[in-house]
Amino acid sequence: MKSLKIDCTDGQDERADSSIHLSERELDVLRLVAEGCTSRGAAEMLCLSKKTVDFHLASVFRKLQVTNRIMAVRGAERLGMPGFRFRPSLTHGVEDADTSHGLASLI
Repeated sequence: MKSLKIDCTDGQDERADSSIHLSERELDVLRLVAEGCTSRGAAEMLCLSKKTVDFHLASVFRKLQVTNRIMAVRGAERLGMPGFRFRPSLTHGVEDADTSHGLASLI
């Protein structure tokens, strides 16, 4: 099984292990989630069971230290993982944007 090693140090974090390793399959699942797939939809596309997809997502959440799909995708974007493009803010440069509801208002 191939894995991807991402070094997320930026000179500010002094933790001993600052690398994040996501397997190729974990990245596949996370990319489908980023496209809006449900666990069942991702399972069908990858010829896996829903339970296996959920297992991979749980592993991604643990490795990225996040608690939901949106945070996982944003974390992958911030780390520059393959297939994820960093977007600093969906409302960046937009005047008078109502951001009082956070990410929940965007979905």
